[in-house]
Amino acid sequence: MAKLIECIPNFSCSKEKDEATYNALVETAKSVPGCTLFDAQTDGNHNRCVFTLIGSPEAIEEVAFQLTKVATERIDMNKHHGEHKRMGATDVIPFVPQMDVTVEEAVEMSKRVAQRIWDELKVPSFLYEDSATRPERRNLATCRKGEFEGMPEKLLQPEWAPDYGERKIHPTAGITAIGARMPLVAFNCNLETSMLRSPRRSPRSSAAPPAASAAARPWASCSRTAASRRSP
Repeated sequence: MAKLIECIPNFSCSKEKDEATYNALVETAKSVPGCTLFDAQTDGNHNRCVFTLIGSPEAIEEVAFQLTKVATERIDMNKHHGEHKRMGATDVIPFVPQMDVTVEEAVEMSKRVAQRIWDELKVPSFLYEDSATRPERRNLATCRKGEFEGMPEKLLQPEWAPDYGERKIHPTAGITAIGARMPLVAFNCNLETSMLRSPRRSPRSSAAPPAASAAARPWASCSRTAASRRSP
């Protein structure tokens, strides 16, 4: 039976703000044999796009690198503005095991991709989720804290050396989080309030389950809550 693995890379650009770069990423995603671009989402307010790719391990490994190469060449994080937190042109590359692929195989894939990205593009990376080398690096938000602008100082802290690369960001592409994880459902909710309180609990709901995470951000005249739920 053929092996299949899913990849959901997030890029710091959008069709609404930079259609040429978005289209270049889409064309690259479609160019690797054995890989299918299942879905492409773009958000101009976030200035971010998210691709869903599925294919053989070899094809997914190659397309993840090629997409990062395009993003590195075309996206300048010094000029990037958007509502979503971000630290790199290719902000995060998750690998999700599907058919006949183990988590361990996905972890090894994440390490190979991270090494190649550093060797050929000089973009450093953190390993996160199941690929994490330290407990605090499992959480993407913890890795991303400080964002692109604060990352040069963060990388000088003893506990925050990149897993791959030197203690400095790529001057325009920043740094990337790469890792294996189980499936995740993410969604945004617009709340009719300007109050930015913790969205993990609301007056009409109980506390979020342990595998859930959420964050609130100002958005137009209301608040936007971004929530996600991982498989336990």
